[in-house]
Amino acid sequence: MKQLLSTTCISLALFFSAIGLAEATLANGDFSDGLNGWATGGSVTSTPGGTNLSDNGVIYSFLYQEAAFPTGSYTLSFDYKLQTLGTAPTDIPFAFNDLFSISLYFANSTGEMNPSANTFPNPSASNTLLSMDSNSGNANWRHYSQTFENSYLYVLPTFELFDLNYVNNDSAVFINNINVSENNPVPAPTAILQLGSGLLGLFCFRRLQRKKATGNGSKQE
Repeated sequence: MKQLLSTTCISLALFFSAIGLAEATLANGDFSDGLNGWATGGSVTSTPGGTNLSDNGVIYSFLYQEAAFPTGSYTLSFDYKLQTLGTAPTDIPFAFNDLFSISLYFANSTGEMNPSANTFPNPSASNTLLSMDSNSGNANWRHYSQTFENSYLYVLPTFELFDLNYVNNDSAVFINNINVSENNPVPAPTAILQLGSGLLGLFCFRRLQRKKATGNGSKQE
């Protein structure tokens, strides 16, 4: 009986731990708590409507979060707005538009990523680059979504702004409502039913073992 209770407790602990991971999501994706939970570098500020990456006094700004997610299929989504001031220089070698990058990285341990030191873990096969040209100046809010498969312990949504034209404070990206949601998650009632079926089967198995042990003991007598 003690062995059955011990096995049951372990099964329950693993189950509720798995449920907790399945419901894991990014922390503070709406930036209601400022930049808490996010790693930043360069010129990144919290605003009432999200956060802002700019090239104000820097040539590189980044924002990312390291979050634990179980293996599965997910969708990264967020709202963004691009803002440019003026036009890019036309003289070589500065005739480039600034660049906004949306990337996904994956890791099996914490602390594998350090953009300031150009250290990045496993990248996603599909990243997005948006040119900060004059047509994107003062654009309206847009919505972005990207599906991906995760087979690692940690997912790191990463946002970067590169100042490629070396014009100070001429580009900014506003970001809000960042979310990573699981595609086709197992509903909690179904998961609980599966757990109940498993525990019932375990109970029957243990009971059958005890009956066999009792029967063998009787025969020996």
